Amino acid sequence: MDDTIKSVETEGECVELVSQLVPLIAGMDMKIQKFYSNSTKALSGLPKDCLSTKVHFEQKDAVLEANKVLGMIWEAQSDSFKYACKFKTVSEFYERLNLPPNPKWTKRLILKLSATVYDPLGLISPITVRSRLILQDLWKEELEWDMPIPESYGDRWNDWLTDLFELPKICNVPRHLQFQSDRLVELHVFADASTKVFATCVYTRVLKRPKTTSSTTIRTRKASREEELLKTGKIDVSEIVDISLVASKAKVTPSKTESVSRLELAACVIATRLGNAVAQCYGIDPDTIKYWTDSKNCLFWINTPSSTLKTFVSNRVGEIQTNSRVENWRHVPTEINPADIPTRTPKVDELASNTLWWKGPNFLQQAEENWPPKFVPPVGDEDAKNEFKKIYLNFGVLESQHKLDARAYSVGKLWDGFERLIRNTSCLFSHIFVNKTQIEITTVALEFQIRRAQREVDETGEVFEQIP
Repeated sequence: MDDTIKSVETEGECVELVSQLVPLIAGMDMKIQKFYSNSTKALSGLPKDCLSTKVHFEQKDAVLEANKVLGMIWEAQSDSFKYACKFKTVSEFYERLNLPPNPKWTKRLILKLSATVYDPLGLISPITVRSRLILQDLWKEELEWDMPIPESYGDRWNDWLTDLFELPKICNVPRHLQFQSDRLVELHVFADASTKVFATCVYTRVLKRPKTTSSTTIRTRKASREEELLKTGKIDVSEIVDISLVASKAKVTPSKTESVSRLELAACVIATRLGNAVAQCYGIDPDTIKYWTDSKNCLFWINTPSSTLKTFVSNRVGEIQTNSRVENWRHVPTEINPADIPTRTPKVDELASNTLWWKGPNFLQQAEENWPPKFVPPVGDEDAKNEFKKIYLNFGVLESQHKLDARAYSVGKLWDGFERLIRNTSCLFSHIFVNKTQIEITTVALEFQIRRAQREVDETGEVFEQIP
């Protein structure tokens, strides 16, 4: 059997759980031990051989030493997480691997040491991604595994090592997220990317449940009220309990060059995956998750039918539209986007004091009317437009081809002929641009005829290709 972790809401539940587990497991001819908890009341009723070696009782008071949980260090006394490398100093690392003092750094040694930091929740992903960036750059140098790395990379690596051994002293993450049965929980997911890193981070926004006016209030009304609060975001500031970072993920970008907009779209995909994973873990309705990005191009694509986009963008937009509600995607300015922090690869002391990273942007502490305005899909810039599929039409197969030819209309009745020409062109285009309004289709039809006339050629498909 392996270790297991369980969190309950009250100390009474913890005491009851512990008292039931011991005889239950004993009834299966097994012994449960290594109990470790931040509740001294629960631990005090257990025999010594069932306790963790990190728990000591001096008279009536329990002394709880720091213990490891999934590679992280949990200090039950302060109920907080800390991060630490497997080795306390670089010298200890050399000794454990039987290396001489101050050896030449190689790709193999760098990979071994960087892998000793275990961060399953990604709470320090802005730090861990720096080592992967160094490895990616070294890979481009085409060095052998045991070849000494260039001096410039050595300086970057030593800076990261200095930060690595500062982690236990600086990073201290509270474990308790303020979840209770009488509170509501929102999830807010942020995404961003640079040319080097794309990242996403998830925050819980804990709120007080709306008060009921009578004990006879119908439960269905209460449930519908809670659902309305979560989906509309109409929460009083006084009802906000706490906001906490619960998960993050940062990845190095592919070596193949892509536009920043495409990389930001990839970050949005990771955001939906991580957001849904966290929602499943905490039993939160995925349809209530709010997603934030500072890329207007991404929001423009997400609000566009994926079938009209090129393959790379279409596949990712399709996944986003499947796994999230399009109306829940919103724009956040870059300067208050916490997912921008991993893309800037900060140092440990900068990250530890960065409230934007640990608590999210300040607007989450306020009512929704003070949030950044909802995104209204504009006309995208050139990067966005370039991701649309080109539509090639062969008008020669259409019986109504002559209806698009301005020369087929009466010159003697110029205005009437022009009006009929635009109306017939719009009628045809309405079957092509199904996602446009009638006014937009008429504008496209007019532009089409003007361009066709200016070119003084009959290459209809070539002119049409240039119409957005």
